[in-house]
Parts: sequence; C-alpha cells; structure tokens
Amino acid sequence: MRIRELNEKLYSLLLIGSFFSLILQSAQADPSFHSFEHNNSKAVLVDFKEALYEVVIDFNKKTSFVNSSIKFEQKEKGHPIFDLRNHVFEARLEGQEVNTPEISSPDGATKFRIINKVTSPGEHVLNVKNDIDEFTQRIDFSGGEANLAMWLSDLSDREFLEIFVPSNFEFDQYKMTFKFTIIGTNIEHEVYSNGKITKSKNSFIIEFPDYFNSSSPYIHLTPSDIYLEEKTTFESTCGRKVGVTIYSPTLEVIEETKNSIQSIISELEEKIAPWPHESLLINVYEGGGGMEYAGATETGIEALRHEIIHSYFARGVMPADGKSSWIDEAITEWMENGYKQFKSPCSQSAECSLEINSLDNFTRHTTLFYHKGEQFIGYLDLKFADKGGMIPFLSHFFKKYKFKTVTTEVFKLELESYFDEDLEPIFRNYVY
Repeated sequence: MRIRELNEKLYSLLLIGSFFSLILQSAQADPSFHSFEHNNSKAVLVDFKEALYEVVIDFNKKTSFVNSSIKFEQKEKGHPIFDLRNHVFEARLEGQEVNTPEISSPDGATKFRIINKVTSPGEHVLNVKNDIDEFTQRIDFSGGEANLAMWLSDLSDREFLEIFVPSNFEFDQYKMTFKFTIIGTNIEHEVYSNGKITKSKNSFIIEFPDYFNSSSPYIHLTPSDIYLEEKTTFESTCGRKVGVTIYSPTLEVIEETKNSIQSIISELEEKIAPWPHESLLINVYEGGGGMEYAGATETGIEALRHEIIHSYFARGVMPADGKSSWIDEAITEWMENGYKQFKSPCSQSAECSLEINSLDNFTRHTTLFYHKGEQFIGYLDLKFADKGGMIPFLSHFFKKYKFKTVTTEVFKLELESYFDEDLEPIFRNYVY
C-alpha cells in the first residue's frame, strides 16, 4: 500500500474511532428513558447525590420505621420521581410537606412515586419517614429479636432497594449511609453487609460507596447467635489478599463453599480481571437459587458459581435499566455453563425472535431468558472465534465499565467497535 493510501486509511479509522467514542460516551451518560408529560407538567428523572437512612426498631413501642434524608439534583423543571413501596408516614421537600403518590410509567408496565410539587432545576433535599416491616415481616416484637433481612430480588418488579427505603432507578449511583438503632431489647444483634460497618451495642452504621446503585447493597440484621460463621481469604492475581466471610445455619455448606471459592475466583480472574470488590460476603444455604449483590450473595450452594460471576457482570458492570438487564444474565449463564458455542442465535425449538431486550425501561427485574441469552452470547463467541471470541471482549468490556452502569446500546456499540462489524441487523432480529 502506498504511503498516501495508508495515511488516508489511518485517517478514516481515526474518524470512525472518534465517532464510536462519541456515541459510547453519549450512550453511557444518559439512561435510555427520559422525562414524560404529567398533569400539564413533566415527571423528571433526578440524580441522587447522597442518601442517609436512619432505621429505628423500638421494642418498647413495637414500631419500626426509617427516616431518610436524600440530597438530589434535577436538570429540568418538573415533578421529581423516585420510588418506595413501603407506606409513607410523612414527606418533606426543603422542609415543606409534600405528597408522594404512586403513578404508572408511560406504558403502564410498572409504578413508582412522584413528588406532587413542580421543582426547579438544582439541588434539593427530600425527607421521608416510612414503615419498614411491610415486606420484611421478620421482627419479633414479643421476643426482642430483629431478623431484618433487606434482601433484594430481580425476579419480580420493584424489589431492589425501593422495597425498603426511598431509592432511585438503577442508572443512578450514589453514596448511601444506613444507621440502625435497636431500642428496648437486651438481645445482642449482628449485621452482615457489603458496606463499611461501624458497630456499638445494638447500633450499626453502614457506609456504601458512591458507585453503588439500588441493586448493590446487602444488609442482614440478625440476633448474634443465629448463624455459624467462618472467615477466610483468597489471594488475588493482583497480589491483594481479599477477605471472605461465609455464614450459614449449617456447617457443612460453609465448608463446601470455602472449598469452592478459590477455584471459582481463580477462573474469573484469569479470564476477566482481578476480583473487583473490597471483600466477599456469602450467606449460603442448601439447594439452589440466589441473589447477587456487589461483592456479596445470598445463595444456595448449587448456585454459588452463578452468583459469584454476577459480582463481575450485574454488580461490577451494572445494567442501567430494565431493558438492559438481560446482558448480565446472558453472560453469566454462558460462563456458568461452560462457554458453549452455538451456530445460531436461537435453537430450532425456540422462537427465533428472541426479544431478550423486551422489558420497559422503568421496570426493575431481569428478563428470564437465561438460555436464550446464553445462546446469543455463544453464537457471538463462534461468530468472532477468529478474532479471539467473547472472553477477551468481555475482559475489555468489564475493565472499561467496571462500577459503571451500561445500556444495551452501549453493549452493542462496544461489540461493534471491538470486532469492527455492524451488528445492527443481528440485534434488531434477536435482541430488540
């Protein structure tokens, strides 16, 4: 190739690279859903900056509630939206009482709360007092024991942090602090969490970093003598010793879990990246099923590998909205089941229009297309086998977006940029 032709080629590649870079920056910066018309005004997304949740469990009064103080910013004039499923006793915006009724998303797929006051752009403070035991139902006021499991779920809608406290949608990352105060009992309690814990007798402060979102925190408050516990470490490939806490009612599953941890994480570190979180917390029980958190899981022993992979894809790189929740399950299923390759994005027995990106943006649960997602990733792995396949790409993708939220559009653009191929027809046919 002559020098002039080479320069022209390089210039074109630079332009294409810049174009992809701009698109990726834009796609990552904004959630894939926006404000909408409401009562002759707008319902607008907001950016939580910091949230303080003060949880009070009073055995003398037989009450449990949360006082929340949330600093948020909004970019445009309108009614701010957030979510909370528990009963609201009182809400104040800048000290003035407001109502926070539930409304439906534009297409009616889900619900959330709206502040019934048109608010100008800028920073604001929202204070909310709400009930907390409607969904936990685990506080024995007669016996003096609080077994308050703030466990989340992605199998049903609106069961991330909003099931307990005022929270924002998944695209938003913000610093959270929980303060637990237990009054009127002499029974000593313990808290298990993936946050930084400061403890005094029946009083706990848990601090979560500013990259956490509504599906990241793990909090389990329990009487101290309920669970068996074992602490260990594993050595990361980066030289860091990572602390591991395993707790369970059963010693056998603790031992089985401990014996499995090193091999699972070694595989992930070899293929993807060093362990991304400060530590690892595992609440393990016999059987299957589980739920992932950032560097933590409550899981059956059979689902242990699946949930630990999710600390990379789901709670390491996080979906920004409901339409993007398929990504982490597709990757996790594919990795868990042995990195199988598929000649087609879908099997002959399945619908060939996968529609694995079919949820409403505002919904907060995972699309249950586990095998469909696995097959789609396995198809891409075979398609790009001559370019190294999906593992090097996933390592690149994870390192670039670690502790960030991503959309389906970002995932698609990163694939196109990495493999230098237009994937719009494939995504249009099998994803959208």
